[in-house]
Parts: sequence; C-alpha cells; structure tokens
Amino acid sequence: NFEKNLLFSKTDPKADYYINYSTHASLGEVVKIMKEDNDTLFVSPDAWLVYWQSDTNHLPKLFGYYTWMAGVPPLHQAVLEAFEKSPPTFFYCNNCRELDLGKYLIRYKEIKKEGGHTNLYALPEKINNLTKQQKFQLNFHKISLE
Repeated sequence: NFEKNLLFSKTDPKADYYINYSTHASLGEVVKIMKEDNDTLFVSPDAWLVYWQSDTNHLPKLFGYYTWMAGVPPLHQAVLEAFEKSPPTFFYCNNCRELDLGKYLIRYKEIKKEGGHTNLYALPEKINNLTKQQKFQLNFHKISLE
C-alpha cells in the first residue's frame, strides 16, 4: 500500500526539474557563455546534461571518465594523453579529486557559484580572456571567477 501511494502521488514538475536537473543545466549555460567554437569540455564521471546544455565539443573520441576506465589500459591511456597533450578547456569533475584525473585540477581554475563549489573548472587563459559582456552574463548566473 505504501508503494502504491508513492507511485501514484502527485508531484510538482517544476520542483522535480529544479531538484534533478537545474544544477547541470545552469553549469551548461555557464560554459555556453564562456566558450568559443574550438573549446572542449570533459566530464567525470558523467554529466551529459552539461554537454547538451552547453553545446560544447568533447575531446576527440572521449566523452567522460568513469573509475572503471582506469582498469582498461587503452581507455585510461587515451584520457591521460589527452590531458597531457591538449587538455580540455572546461573540466567538470564530480568527486574525481581522488582519482588519477584529480592531478590535472591544478592546471584549472574553479568556477564558483554564489561562493560555493560547482565542480566546473576552466583553463586560466579562458577565464583571463573573457569579455565584459561574458562577465556580465556570468554575473547574472551568480558566477564568481576570483
């Protein structure tokens, strides 16, 4: 009976969207504001909505990184080589500080929202070259780049 009440209970679609999708959708908008055509985004482990919302390219043949990929040498090596040779402009890293990708975070600057962590990072040169218009738009989203 308890499960039946849960299954057929009325929900608030706006609240459900906000709870389940707004964070990634918002970060996608932030990337979209900052990006240029040749920029790339990499996510770990997965944040497909950030890709979709930002309309940003991924690294060639690499969409994301799960912990199990470290146990598959060709995949693991491809990701490490990509970060060494042509690091992505943007890096969404959720709980990857302890993984082997965490070592690359020192190359990036974290993008903060309302003073809190977002797990979204950008190469410093990307942040340093933002236009006044881009900064104004990011301010609307309560993004701080300091």
